[in-house]
Amino acid sequence: MSQYAKLTEELKVEHPKTPAPKKTQVPLEELNTGPEGLSEEEARRRYERDGPNALPEKKVNPILFYLKFYWGPMPFMIWLAIIIEGIRMAWLDFFILVFLQWLNGFIGWREARNAGNAIAALKSAMAPKASVKRGGQYKVIDSKLLVVGDRLHLKIGDVIPADAVLGNGFAEIDQAALTGESLSVLKYEGDEVFQGTVVKRGDIEAIVTATGANTFLGRTSALVASVNQTGNFQKLLVKVALFLLACDLVLVSILFIVTLSGDAKVLETLSICVILLVASIPIAMQVVCTTALAVGSKALAKRKAIVSRLNALEELAAMTILCSDKTSTLTKNELTIKEPKILPGWDLKEIFLNSILACRREEGQDAIDLCITQAALKHT
Repeated sequence: MSQYAKLTEELKVEHPKTPAPKKTQVPLEELNTGPEGLSEEEARRRYERDGPNALPEKKVNPILFYLKFYWGPMPFMIWLAIIIEGIRMAWLDFFILVFLQWLNGFIGWREARNAGNAIAALKSAMAPKASVKRGGQYKVIDSKLLVVGDRLHLKIGDVIPADAVLGNGFAEIDQAALTGESLSVLKYEGDEVFQGTVVKRGDIEAIVTATGANTFLGRTSALVASVNQTGNFQKLLVKVALFLLACDLVLVSILFIVTLSGDAKVLETLSICVILLVASIPIAMQVVCTTALAVGSKALAKRKAIVSRLNALEELAAMTILCSDKTSTLTKNELTIKEPKILPGWDLKEIFLNSILACRREEGQDAIDLCITQAALKHT
């Protein structure tokens, strides 16, 4: 066996790969859509069977999501103090500690929930539209309503809303969102195009072959979401809390033993020790950090940036060098027309008039025609 084969076998054993979600097989007859497209009744039936054309997301139980903010090294110390004060029937201290525990958990839950709501609203606002032929007529619908077998109309500037097979003709597709390659790829009749890619050149029809979780992007998203990894920032907070807790436990234990050697009562001494222990640990550290990250997330959301994990902000802030090619990910992704230089004998209004007459004026106008139309209306 060669050295390469041995190394490959070792890597397979030491680093087993997580199997990618399998694509659901679609009956071939569902892809043989006629020139009139699907009927509304058939599209509704397939939608009810397959569900919306949306990327899969993890569903979190709202009750468990709320309760997790009362779980951890720091909340445990407050719970211990609450129990001891309840046994002593020191109700003033008891209710103060209960209020403090609730306040810390509520603030952390609210900020995390607000960040999640902002992300959901931003994703909803960014949901693309699709030009689809149903019942012999083209209409622009929300891409979530697409079903397998729908006949799409793709043109320059369109974001492909689902996996599809091209019809008669060709198109130039920018696959940078999936592959990172800045160069576009030519696709011909019968070739498959993927959700999230962009049409750079061409005007062509396509038949939807997969939607939602069954798309290439959906299966990739599900594979990434299956990895449950704690961020470095969260690990650091836990380490700090455990270190302070260990130091304080040693010091408070010494204080407890020395105090008991006198005439002090056990419950009173234990109560004082626990209160000192709670006071010496920054119990609001988690809340303050969550609030700061949530504020940063809202600031990024206003600039149309999606932050799916608050801890990602801290990890991004620790980055010193970011290498990226220009594939419209970091650009404004807007088309503009610069003021042209007019040669003698030509009129600017006449140039824009001819330009707007050459554009296709329809619902769901492509990016270049829309840019020319808007500029021409300002100059005419």
